[in-house]
Amino acid sequence: MRKNQKISVRGDHKRAARNEGKPRIGQVRIPARNMPHTMFRKAWMADGTQVAIARSNDRFICGHFDARENPLSPAAVFDGGGAETKALTWLKRMKTICA
Repeated sequence: MRKNQKISVRGDHKRAARNEGKPRIGQVRIPARNMPHTMFRKAWMADGTQVAIARSNDRFICGHFDARENPLSPAAVFDGGGAETKALTWLKRMKTICA
């Protein structure tokens, strides 16, 4: 930096907030944190089995269980855009199958 060199800073006007007068370095990136698993839906079927949908970030995990919560089939996993709609469609299909 040369002697008497001016630095361009943002926010030098009258009503600027205190942190606006600092020079801009770059964008601040917030690290992505994983959301904890949460139970999204849980339903008892007419034949006594249970269907559950869990959510983790943008992933929906669907499972079909017996009355003692032992899995009857492998879990169906839906990722990305439209995953919630696909999981709810899966639940409707299971209701028609188990009715």
